[in-house]
Amino acid sequence: AFRAWEWVLVRTGASTSVLFPAVVAGFAAAACAATASAAGAAREYLETGSYGGNVAIPVASGLVSISLLVLLAVGASLAPPPPPADAIRMTADNIPPPKNVRAAEKRPT
Repeated sequence: AFRAWEWVLVRTGASTSVLFPAVVAGFAAAACAATASAAGAAREYLETGSYGGNVAIPVASGLVSISLLVLLAVGASLAPPPPPADAIRMTADNIPPPKNVRAAEKRPT
């Protein structure tokens, strides 16, 4: 999945801050469409006592809807919290050198 994400980033030239919300919006739209299909089938069955189509389609739509919504929920729960408002903005001047750099290679202060 990560290689596919990299491929899309390179091919489109879009940044992650543009592409990721588009993917989330696509998942949400697909989940809404799948939910609408499953709800329509359930409504028809409850009103008429039968369903005039292939039962596999609404069942698959329901499964797709649930899996996409779970994926979005897991992604939202794993997202890092936003930085505090008073956080120091990292610039080249205030980034400390890596700990494994020898003293001779450290940046002059």
